[in-house]
Amino acid sequence: MMGDDTGNVTNYNPEIDMHIVPTEDEIAQSNLLRNEAWQNIHHILKEELSENDMNELRAAFYDVSGGYLFKRK
Repeated sequence: MMGDDTGNVTNYNPEIDMHIVPTEDEIAQSNLLRNEAWQNIHHILKEELSENDMNELRAAFYDVSGGYLFKRK
């Protein structure tokens, strides 16, 4: 098992646990799922937020989610 499982993401921050090394395939799949998650968020909020606010939210989403491995349940 990799890191701290929390729903659809796994924390794989190497600063926390040096033994967790995701494979290239796991990283590629995670990046696809991260982008899919962002598209869902964008679709829901695109009419509610200004373009500037959406850009700030996108930056925050990718910054915060960078240390997690996304996976399907």
